[in-house]
Amino acid sequence: MTMKLNLKRLKSWASIFTLMAFQGVTHADEDLVQGIAIMAQTGMYDLTAESTTKTSTSISGYGAHSGGIEVAVFDRYKLTAGLTFLLSSGISGDTATGYDVGLKYFFWTKAAKTQVNYDNVSLDTLESFRPYLGGALRNREFYSVLSTTYVGAGILVGVEYSLSRLLYSNFEVRYDSLSGNSDNTLTQTNILFGIGFNLK
Repeated sequence: MTMKLNLKRLKSWASIFTLMAFQGVTHADEDLVQGIAIMAQTGMYDLTAESTTKTSTSISGYGAHSGGIEVAVFDRYKLTAGLTFLLSSGISGDTATGYDVGLKYFFWTKAAKTQVNYDNVSLDTLESFRPYLGGALRNREFYSVLSTTYVGAGILVGVEYSLSRLLYSNFEVRYDSLSGNSDNTLTQTNILFGIGFNLK
C-alpha cells in the first residue's frame, strides 16, 4: 500500500515538473540544449524520521555532499541529475546515499550563456547573478541509524554566480518530504555551497 502511494506521489510530482519545463516555451528557442555543466556541492543537513509509532529520530551536522550534471534547456530551465551522500562524520562515516532528479527555473535571468550575432561577429553573454527555484524527486537509503529507504519529492531555491567563463559558484537550500516502508516519513533540509564547471 505504501509503495503504491509513493508511486502515485512521484507521478504527480513528475507531471508538475513537466508542466513547469514547457511553460513559456516558444518557437524562438533555437537549440534544445543550450548548456551542459557538472556541479559539486557540500554543506549541512538536518533530517527527522518518524515511524508509525510516532517515534522520531533526528540527525544533523556537516556532511551533505552532492554531485551531478546540469543541462540548460529552453532559455530558463536546467534539468539536473546526480547523487547525494550524507556522511555522519563530515567526510567519513556511513549514513545515507541517494539519487536526485530535478528541474531548476531561472525566473530572473537565462540559465546559460546566450549567443548574439551581429555583422558576422558572434558574442557569448551570461548574466553574473542567476537566482532560481525548482523541485526534485529524491531517494535516500540509510545504512546505519535508520536502516531503511525513503522516496519522495522536494523543493529548492538557490543562486548561481559566475566566477569566469567556465566556472560558477552556487548556494542552494533544499527541503524534502520523503516516505519509507510501513508509512515511515522523513523530512530533511540541506544548506549547500558548490562549484560548477561549464562543459558547453
